This record gives sequence, C-alpha cells and structure tokens, in this order.
Amino acid sequence: WVILSLTWFLAAGMKWGNEAIAGYAQYFHLAAWLLPSVKSIAVLALSFVLAPLLIYLAIGSMFLLAGFVSLFRIRSVIKQQGGPTKTHKLEKLMIRLGLFTVLYTVPAASVVACLFYEQHNRPRWEATHNCPCLRDQQPDQARRPDYAVFMLKYFM
Repeated sequence: WVILSLTWFLAAGMKWGNEAIAGYAQYFHLAAWLLPSVKSIAVLALSFVLAPLLIYLAIGSMFLLAGFVSLFRIRSVIKQQGGPTKTHKLEKLMIRLGLFTVLYTVPAASVVACLFYEQHNRPRWEATHNCPCLRDQQPDQARRPDYAVFMLKYFM
C-alpha cells in the first residue's frame, strides 16, 4: 500500500517517468517485502498490531492525497491550455485511483478502528471474565465483546 502510493505520487506529483520509477524498482520491491516481513516478526514477538497499521495507513493516505492534489493541478493546467476535451483520459485515471483509494482505505480504517475498540476494552472484558464477582457487583460495567465488531474486523 505505501510503496504503491509512493510510486503513484512520484509519477503524478513529482512527474517521474516509467523509466525513472523502473530504475528504482528493486529498491521498491526490497522495501515492499522486507519491511512487512520484519514487521510481522516484530508483531509476533511483541504483540503490537495497531501502531504499524495506523502508521502505514497514514503514510499511504498522505502520499495518495499529495498525488491527487498534483493530478488536480495538472488537470486544471490542461483545461486552460487545451479545453475540456483533453482531460478525458486523466479524469478516467483519477476516477479509477479514487475508487481504489476508497476500496482500500475504508476497510483498512475499519480494521484499525476495530483493533482500537478491542485494545481499549480488553482489560475490562478480561476482568469481567476472570472474576464473576464483578458481574454481580457492577452489571452495567460487566461488558462482553461485541460480536459484530469482531465480524466486521475479519470481514474487512
């Protein structure tokens, strides 16, 4: 996600050509495969998931936003120079990228929100589960996890 949005930003925002991006392809592949594998090992060893997902989502969204700003600038320049008929292919590309952005960021943000919900409420759930006296003393605070949130997380 981050490498894809970075290369798209380099192409759209920094006006890099295919050859320039292809020249760095091995580095992009190294980053795209090495960083997630190191992160996976760290997640398994340290049991933290929320922070890397939130960081990756923020960085990728930042690159995509910068790329869209650049495309809108290019579109306005093309409209001024050649009229509205010249922007058809660019607008089609912008629609495709916008659709991809929505189809990726909405599920990713949903997973982050579900993980935040789980991390925030886990101590209370564990205390209620491990000590039945808490359920009797404080029935309104003796919560259970919401099944729908977990299904949403796994669906997304």
